Amino acid sequence: MINRKEIVEWSKKSNVPADTIDKDYVLGHFLNVLFSYQWAKENLIFKGGTCLRKCYFENYRFSEDIDLTILNQNFILTRKAINEVCEKLKDVTGIETNMLLFAEVQHNNQKVGWDIEICYWGANHNPSETPIFRKDCHTKIILEIRHFELMLFENIERKIIHNYSDSELMSNTIPCYSIEEVLAEKMRALIQRNRGEARDYFDLWYIKTHINEIDWQGVKEAFFEKCIFKNIIFNDVSDLFKPERMKQVAITWDKRLSHQLQTQVDRILVMNELEVFFTELFKEES
Repeated sequence: MINRKEIVEWSKKSNVPADTIDKDYVLGHFLNVLFSYQWAKENLIFKGGTCLRKCYFENYRFSEDIDLTILNQNFILTRKAINEVCEKLKDVTGIETNMLLFAEVQHNNQKVGWDIEICYWGANHNPSETPIFRKDCHTKIILEIRHFELMLFENIERKIIHNYSDSELMSNTIPCYSIEEVLAEKMRALIQRNRGEARDYFDLWYIKTHINEIDWQGVKEAFFEKCIFKNIIFNDVSDLFKPERMKQVAITWDKRLSHQLQTQVDRILVMNELEVFFTELFKEES
């Protein structure tokens, strides 16, 4: 494990709290160990904001949780398997953990996946400190693992982005959602949620701004299919920018993003650019 000095140095360099850097460091190692197991490689696909941060964009916003889609609908995850991941994580890196939650999730009396919370003792401590794990632990990894997600693009094997001094330990690639899949999924999530999620809008804007070669027609078609799959009604582009959603984004923008961004981004600029772009993308559907 790296020392606290390196965490603090990265914190100053990145202009984010040391705990944010520590979590980024731990997430990289946890993912590397998780996908060293064949059962994970064969059954799980990495997606979401943390996937973008750890596998696509070196200077992307920092992220917090691990979202995984299950490929094999007969896959069964056990507490023992996750405990083994945590034990191997300690053996390889020295990072200690304590599992706070391992819960099967059901919807309409059907098993849809698992929620897992793991408290960790990372590098943002003095070596002499004894690990302390509380129920209200704020240094924790949250995993959301779900069945029944519609995947419409081929997944892609990606290396883990880990710029810390022990990067030689990163030995595994991870099966990830393609960028097009991520975009369609985030657009669907925005329509499905009752509230506006600032991070999803930021993610859409960032990807649109930083990648030129995107099959946006394919993204749009996948978005429509994902809405149908989830029984979500999409009327027109105004659904993405409903006043109540925009109000929620305005209220939560700084709280949701300020500790994750090296350079702050203007909310109004982001939302205006997205509205212009999506209005053009969906104009044929109006």
